[in-house]
Amino acid sequence: MATPDDDPIGPNERFIRLVWCHTFKGDTPGQGWFKPRNDETTGISMFRESCLDNPIDCLRAISDCEKRDYYAVVAYPFCAFESRQMSFIRDQINEVPGHVLLSEITPDSWKADENNLRYRIPELASDTGRFTIRNPLKVDFKPIPK
Repeated sequence: MATPDDDPIGPNERFIRLVWCHTFKGDTPGQGWFKPRNDETTGISMFRESCLDNPIDCLRAISDCEKRDYYAVVAYPFCAFESRQMSFIRDQINEVPGHVLLSEITPDSWKADENNLRYRIPELASDTGRFTIRNPLKVDFKPIPK
C-alpha cells in the first residue's frame, strides 16, 4: 500500500526524476537530468516512490500521453540529496500522488550559481544509489511543425 502524501519523508525513501530522452544517453548521467525547465520556478519536479502504487505511475504527470514514452524513470535514494544539503517541498498535484520539488534547483539558481550547480549536478546524477526503473521507450522525438 502506498504511503500518504502527507507522511513524513523517511531516510530510506527513493525519489523519482523523469528524464527526457535527449538527455538520457545510454544510462550515462548528465547535467540535463537535473537542469530545471523554465516553469520549474520553485524547484525541479520529482516524486516520492513510496507514495506510488507503481513507480511508472509518475508518468501520468505528463499531460501529453504521446510524450510519456520519451521519458526515462530514474530513482535516487534520499541520502543522495540529504548528503548534498538539498531538501524537498511537498507539492500536491491532482494527476499523481507524492509530488515534491527539489527546492535548491530552479531556473534562477541555475543561472545565478551556474558553475557550482554544474559541478554538483553531474555528481548527483551519477550517485551510486541511482536506479533506472525504465529507459525511454522512444528516443526520436521531433516536434510536429506548425
